[in-house]
Amino acid sequence: VKGRVLELFQTYYAARLDEVREDVEKLETLDPLITFATSMTIDLGGVRIDLIHTGGHAAGTSLISALPDRVLFAGDIGLRKGLPYLLEAWDRLALPGAELWLAGRVRSDGRFLAERYGHRDDVRFLGHVADMPSLYRQASICVLPSLSEGSAKVLYEAMASGLPIVYTPACGAVAQDGVEGIQVPVRDVDALALAIERLYHCLLYTSDAADEEDSV
Repeated sequence: VKGRVLELFQTYYAARLDEVREDVEKLETLDPLITFATSMTIDLGGVRIDLIHTGGHAAGTSLISALPDRVLFAGDIGLRKGLPYLLEAWDRLALPGAELWLAGRVRSDGRFLAERYGHRDDVRFLGHVADMPSLYRQASICVLPSLSEGSAKVLYEAMASGLPIVYTPACGAVAQDGVEGIQVPVRDVDALALAIERLYHCLLYTSDAADEEDSV
């Protein structure tokens, strides 16, 4: 799988890297912090995913650098959003260097989760976040394991920001399973953990390939 990802990445950037660098240099003269996007198609464990990843690029830093170190949940911290299942899946994963960011107010039925996980270095309770676009730019994956929703706005925002998503059928998402992200059954901790792990390793391989390309 890693070899295939590297091949796809290198083919894409061999044709466009010089062009993208020129565009970035022009934009940097206007704004010291710009947003870039990279896209690729992969086949990982039988799941075809078209990824578009966006990230901040500051002057003097690597053009393509997006480590999969921040998994984002946005919404009320409570039972309806499926937080117990997400946190159990996160415990099973133990992804090296990764953090789970929980952006939202803690509801009364979610206080026990904040108390249980609030001391952890790899789980961050951010509270209400006013500047969500900035948070999306800092994230690598967006996860919403809701038990019940209408049509979750956070997924529209995450996809518009270029984030791959993990979501349940209850989210009312317009996403296509295997294209914008991975759909998992409600209350399925195993499927949730596997989906996050697949995207994590996909983005990790992409980041490794980017570092190799950027060092040439």
